[in-house]
Amino acid sequence: MATSLQKTNTMLKEYEKLTGLLKVFMKEKDETTSPSTNDMKVYETKIQRTIEEFHQKVQEVHRHVEAALTAVTNDINEWKLLKLKDAFLKTNGKKKVLLNIGGRHYQTTVETLTKDKNTYFTQLFSGNWEQELDDEGRLFFDRDGDVFAEILSYLRDPDKYVLSDEKLRPRLIKEAEFYRMLNLASIFGVFSRTTLLNDEQQLKLNEFYGKNDQHWQLIYKASRDGFSAADFHRHSDKQGPTMTVIRSTGCYLFGGYASTSWTSSEGCRDAKNSFLFLLTNANGSPPTKFVCNNKGIGIFNHWAYGPIFGDNDLWIHGDSNANIASYCDLGKIYPDTLYLGEKTFTGSKYFQTAEIEVFKLA
Repeated sequence: MATSLQKTNTMLKEYEKLTGLLKVFMKEKDETTSPSTNDMKVYETKIQRTIEEFHQKVQEVHRHVEAALTAVTNDINEWKLLKLKDAFLKTNGKKKVLLNIGGRHYQTTVETLTKDKNTYFTQLFSGNWEQELDDEGRLFFDRDGDVFAEILSYLRDPDKYVLSDEKLRPRLIKEAEFYRMLNLASIFGVFSRTTLLNDEQQLKLNEFYGKNDQHWQLIYKASRDGFSAADFHRHSDKQGPTMTVIRSTGCYLFGGYASTSWTSSEGCRDAKNSFLFLLTNANGSPPTKFVCNNKGIGIFNHWAYGPIFGDNDLWIHGDSNANIASYCDLGKIYPDTLYLGEKTFTGSKYFQTAEIEVFKLA
């Protein structure tokens, strides 16, 4: 506002100069009597110059007026917006929030919108925000209003959220990225809800699987569902083909694909076309696929243990995060193409797990 007043004062001073200039011109004109021809030319030139100066001053004053009016208008609008924002935060900080998303109206709470951390909404309600309000005091976003219903559904119950219409997937991914909702975006990655695999590793596993556009649904996450053998079988049995991803305490990534379902009944399964894989290990080996030799022991089921591949080529013990009983003995059913044997995955035969994720075909 102060800037606008300064410009207005400048405009008034310029107007006073213009008025003074006109008074001088009129006085000189009145004092002119019986001029000679040369004198007349001098005064004509002087008059012409005065007219030009007059015109320039008028234009300059006009520019000042326009600039001042624009600045004053902007200052007033900013002041009104600040008042609206202040009132919005005071009345809605702990209560309902009214939203206008691309013309569709929603009602929710700050608590719901800020469930996920480090998102657009957590910054918005921290006070460091520059969000437009509509005429009725709603937060206005010029975004996809239809898809926002999916975002609210996710925020209200992230663990049980299911996409209502598969056709919305690409639009929802786009909106999730805009609002910086990485957890929601991860649901629609190649491996949904994974916290172990980056984008490159997800694509590599699909390359190993043989179908680049395959999507996988998370059915078991040990840190969430429990590390016991019973936990593994409760979530993973009878789910069809699965991909198991393991991270050891040394942050090495490896696992296996089982082409048939896990069960709690003891015994080996043929599971042709199953494979083990390495993504990172202690030796710095490149991502590697170890293909089952199809000798009738692709996987081994046992109610008291986690996933077992081959003839103990990869064995995950129950409560594998609390012991060092899980181990690698690669080369019996899954050929040891790196010639690292029991040290293939973690640099030693026995290891402790930090996380396990199991995915089924989506």
